[in-house]
Amino acid sequence: MFLNRVWFLMEKYRFYILLAVLFALFFSTPIVNEIVPDATPMALRVVVTVLFVLMLLSAVLAVGQTRWTTSLSVVLALPLVTMYLLLIKYDHRALVLWTHLFGIVFLGYTVVVIVRFLFTADRVSLNTLCAAICVYLLLGIWWAQSLSTLELLHPGSFSAVREENNPVIHFGDEHSIDALYFSFVTLTTLGYGDITPRSDTAKMLVALEALVGQLFLAILVARLVGLHITCATRKRREDDGI
Repeated sequence: MFLNRVWFLMEKYRFYILLAVLFALFFSTPIVNEIVPDATPMALRVVVTVLFVLMLLSAVLAVGQTRWTTSLSVVLALPLVTMYLLLIKYDHRALVLWTHLFGIVFLGYTVVVIVRFLFTADRVSLNTLCAAICVYLLLGIWWAQSLSTLELLHPGSFSAVREENNPVIHFGDEHSIDALYFSFVTLTTLGYGDITPRSDTAKMLVALEALVGQLFLAILVARLVGLHITCATRKRREDDGI
């Protein structure tokens, strides 16, 4: 009985849970660096990996609207979770590449399922708004992984103002903050210029990300506003007895 109640609450607030884990993932590295200034790269990697695994599990819960979507999300998430746990100790290039590729597929699937939920919802609620925010944040992570894959396949696709030995865009470890930062700066079209694309492919992908970010916001806002107006009109007619 207790477990059934817990599962019911988790399903009911699945987008709240996913949103909370996403924000925890974004701020994990800065918070750890502030609390433990001398934290080792391995410690940061463990923190990021644990939070990313929690995000994957939360995403599985979020897209579990039917048995089919749940089964597919579990099939996609299990190898990804395994690879991320292996990356804590084994930082092999091939393993990193496959982790990025599986991450791109899983996050893309998650975004599609949640977007479908948003466009089939019959009313605007706090749950719907949380789902919309989750999609936008997941898009940023999806692009961070995509750009990291490009940097892995073609080193030097991005350059940074500061000098460093590590790749500029490298998602999935203690350097994830740079990939997330650049991805969301691009998605929101801020473009500070401290990290820039160098190759033609990188330039086109970055431009496409900025375009997707703007189109997504415009289409989503139009959908939510239209849905809210429709619900308000329907309620007013019901109140008037029409």
